[in-house]
Amino acid sequence: MRLTLSIIFLSHIYLNIRTANADDLTPLITKFCLEQFNAEMKNANLKPSTEMSEFTCECFLSKINKGLSIATATKVCKAKTFEKFSPIISSPQNITEDNVIN
Repeated sequence: MRLTLSIIFLSHIYLNIRTANADDLTPLITKFCLEQFNAEMKNANLKPSTEMSEFTCECFLSKINKGLSIATATKVCKAKTFEKFSPIISSPQNITEDNVIN
């Protein structure tokens, strides 16, 4: 149910980007992206760096502003984030008490 509401909300934002000044929506889209990113990281029991969350949401905003769909922007940016930060996320030796949520 929460995912459905999130998708509906993002779809509403996406449609409004075409009629509103994109700069007006940037803070809202970024806030929503950060909340979703942090929720996914929490579900994975990881506490991401600020750099990782900012990179992901800047990518997402950039792709949305270029006209990509929400689903495509999400998929592309997840892949880019994994590519850039994969040594951090995929190596067990890099998972420490500092980046795991207890």
